[in-house]
Amino acid sequence: LGSALVDPLTQLSAMDDLRRDETLRYLLRWTRDGTGACVQDRAFNGAQEAAAFLGDLGSVAASVFATPPDAPHGRLRIDFEPD
Repeated sequence: LGSALVDPLTQLSAMDDLRRDETLRYLLRWTRDGTGACVQDRAFNGAQEAAAFLGDLGSVAASVFATPPDAPHGRLRIDFEPD
């Protein structure tokens, strides 16, 4: 996504993971939408990915995925536990 959409902390964390050849693992969850199609549970998956990616740098408190008119492909909001 690049610097326009990814904060500097996340970019630095990714660079550090690459330098250390780190392997990250996290759960993915799928669900059915209103038509019965199988779709990603984007809020759950985003929270899992963030927790794996950031490791000890933060704990996920909540995650919400929405598709408002100004973000037709979706917006993922992840809240973290305070330090």
